Amino acid sequence: MQNKKKKYADVLEELSNPLYFLNESTRLFIFQGGEVAEDFIFQSLIFLEMLDRGEEKDVLLPKRIKNEMKKWWEEEGKEKLTVEREKNRRAKDENDLILRKPLIKLDTVERVIKVELPKQVLSNGYPLVFRIKEDDIEVKDIKVAIKKLGNEYHTEAISEVLEKPREFYHFELRQEDKVVEWNITGICLNKCLLFSFEKKLLESSYLPEEGVYIVTHYGSKVSPSLAVRERGRLIGEWSDYEYIYVDLSDIEMFSVEVEGKEFVFKKPSGLRPQLIGGDILEGVNVLGKFVYNGKLPHLVLPLNSVGDIEFYGTKVEVSEKSIFKPLKEISNVIKGENIAIIPLDLLASELYGMYKVALVYKQDIIWSKEFALVPDLQLEFDRYLYPPVEKWERRFGEIILTSKYEFEVRGNKVTESNFRKNIIKFDAKYDSIEIELTYFLEEREFDIKLTIAIPKIYWRLRDQGDWLSEIEEIWYEDIGELEVKLPYFLQGIGAKLVLSSTGTAIMPKKAKDTIIFSLKQLSDIIYDIREKGKKTVWDLILFFENHDIPSFLLTRIRVHWEVVNVRINQKRENDKRRVFVQWEDLGKVSGRIVRLWYLGDEVTGRIERKVSDGENEVEFIEDLERLPLGKYRLEFNIEDPWFDKEISLPKERERNCIDIMIGDKEEIIEVLQQKGLDIIGFEVDGDKVLLERNYWIQDIKVYTNFVEGIEFEGHVCTFDNDGEIIELEYNPCKFYFGMNPDYFNKLPYLIDKDNDGFTYCRRCKVIFSETEGHRECGKEVILPEYILVRIRRWKNDEVRSD
Repeated sequence: MQNKKKKYADVLEELSNPLYFLNESTRLFIFQGGEVAEDFIFQSLIFLEMLDRGEEKDVLLPKRIKNEMKKWWEEEGKEKLTVEREKNRRAKDENDLILRKPLIKLDTVERVIKVELPKQVLSNGYPLVFRIKEDDIEVKDIKVAIKKLGNEYHTEAISEVLEKPREFYHFELRQEDKVVEWNITGICLNKCLLFSFEKKLLESSYLPEEGVYIVTHYGSKVSPSLAVRERGRLIGEWSDYEYIYVDLSDIEMFSVEVEGKEFVFKKPSGLRPQLIGGDILEGVNVLGKFVYNGKLPHLVLPLNSVGDIEFYGTKVEVSEKSIFKPLKEISNVIKGENIAIIPLDLLASELYGMYKVALVYKQDIIWSKEFALVPDLQLEFDRYLYPPVEKWERRFGEIILTSKYEFEVRGNKVTESNFRKNIIKFDAKYDSIEIELTYFLEEREFDIKLTIAIPKIYWRLRDQGDWLSEIEEIWYEDIGELEVKLPYFLQGIGAKLVLSSTGTAIMPKKAKDTIIFSLKQLSDIIYDIREKGKKTVWDLILFFENHDIPSFLLTRIRVHWEVVNVRINQKRENDKRRVFVQWEDLGKVSGRIVRLWYLGDEVTGRIERKVSDGENEVEFIEDLERLPLGKYRLEFNIEDPWFDKEISLPKERERNCIDIMIGDKEEIIEVLQQKGLDIIGFEVDGDKVLLERNYWIQDIKVYTNFVEGIEFEGHVCTFDNDGEIIELEYNPCKFYFGMNPDYFNKLPYLIDKDNDGFTYCRRCKVIFSETEGHRECGKEVILPEYILVRIRRWKNDEVRSD
């Protein structure tokens, strides 16, 4: 008894404080808003009452408020009111069976149509049966599970596939001798079924604000087609039908052509004059205007009443002609509920070119639109899609134009031509193709210049700069949301983005004209591969759920900084050397430093310069002794103040390291003539064999000068057992000294005066060139691939045996 008293007291508290559940700002508006608040509440209640009755009249509320109220009504309000009414009715007669209506829903995942029986609240637990009939044919009975909760009985929701398209569906709920029935009109009478954004059947032909799903015959044509965001074919007995999602955010109405008949759907208010129907050439325009193919569109005019039609007229300007007709004089105007549809081909027939259509009310032009009409044109590209390409890559494509009328193409690169077919080659780096056509009609020639969009994929980091159709790199610290813009015929298609080698995929969310991938989902993987791997860039591959469309590289993520396109200019000025280094950075880093490591014998250490952010060049100016002629390793690195180990020479071909030559031909000739070359060893099969006695080349002079190097002539010398200098037999020798840093200390050949190559005997530890020499030493004689040398420390007249 105490519990019941408390329950009734709580209800009385709510009734005596009707604003109990409102927030403070709303209560203040109601208490202090005066007539404005009263009118707002009054109009809101009227609007809710209209929603309950399914009416579509206008009320004096802002559009935003009405949209939010309508959304709340569909999501919560309608169900709450139904439950409340059930409770009230049950209180009057507990023996009545009060139940919620079944819903018809579209399932785009399973691609079927379902009936869903919502959860019910019952006053008793007697057995409940849900019966489904199609065209008065009993299909099945479903026993509904019931659970007792407190003093009430609750059922679970039931979902069942509607196996076949029918003219109408009949549903029954039976409990003992009580029966509740519902009839819902099916697809066969409607030609189209409309479903809300939540995929619930709309039993009114008025459109919601956001978008609508249509179920109609497969292959039906929707106008405007650019509003179509998704399509899919149904399965089973419904396979002759498809669902189409139409985005209504920018349009007030659209039409569907089903088996030759056109159906128009419009929003309940705010309708403006517009063009619908006709065969639009998608991706084609004339000065930004739509191009219709062979058939003119219809003009749709909103009317307050059918009687208003006598005040309107239509004016059409085309081919230097001007045609005006009052609507009341056009016999085939289609009159609907508060709209009139005027087929424009009733005013202008077989006139081609630029059209300007105007709607005249009394004496004033209240609306106008421009578009173009061509007699007949079919377009086909040699590729279904042109994905992004590398910046350096040139890609050409072909477009095939055909028509049932004779025509020719002017001013383009035509690879094949006849009067009804032209094939045009184009550069796919551009976004569109400009094509000038001349049609040869019976009475006259007709010229038109078309802009045809190339079906390309574009991408960008969301809200950052222009759309890109080239493959570029995204720095790993900049990853965010990646937008991908698809051609009109791919909008709504399923896709995924895969990080190469890892196989990790991310799914997109769909925006108005794009699909958006959150690259942040890859953050952990990217930081992991950056720490563990040496690979500098990773590909992002775009896949489509339609396997007939090949996957392709969209862009790349760079995880390591890299230096490319290094350019070096050097110059000797008296006893100084200037080395100017320029490069390009791939990636974004701060605290860069450039080091020069000398790879000769002298211990000159390293020379380094710091680089300011935003700069890509540095200059070394040093004495010739500090920067002698020779081979150097140029290192690009990042200065780390916390690095406490000794900085050491990086390995050959390490990232951001290249070997360079410092010095020019003139300097090489000068130094070799002054100092000569030490022969320090041979290279055989990639292995180095070092000499155990001194050999050198002196008295060097230029023999032949090449672009990449110099052939010299000189004398190979050594010491005899008494420490005296002796020359080898068959001098003078010839050798090639290259400017390439990879071969700076390697001679590709060293031949004597008879053009026999010098060889080395490991057993006797001597160099010789006699063809018959050291036969008894057998395999101890080696034939070198390269002769290893270095510039001598002393001048020729300072040669020592120590």
